[in-house]
Amino acid sequence: MTDDTPWWEQPDKPMEIIPAGTVMAITVGAFSSYQVCGIFRALFIINPEELRTEWMKLHPDQVDRFEEDKFLAWLFGLGLLEQIDFIEWHLTDFGGADEMRIETP
Repeated sequence: MTDDTPWWEQPDKPMEIIPAGTVMAITVGAFSSYQVCGIFRALFIINPEELRTEWMKLHPDQVDRFEEDKFLAWLFGLGLLEQIDFIEWHLTDFGGADEMRIETP
């Protein structure tokens, strides 16, 4: 690869192929902005690197600001994912056992 190769074609480490039937949490953010978008099942074999590369070719304007919500909608449009209903069992906020609760989406 040359120095002018786009970043999305130069991953730091290869991402694993996601087998069909895999249940996964799709997440975004870091630290205080970290959030779970949902729990999903792969309906087909998914190659994340190929999908990212294809998305960036279709949306070169997102090199500096990736719009993950639109990417996720695109994956649904391709029929690759199904959303799974789930509950959240939150164990604690700041270490108190009395903070335990069940959250539903």
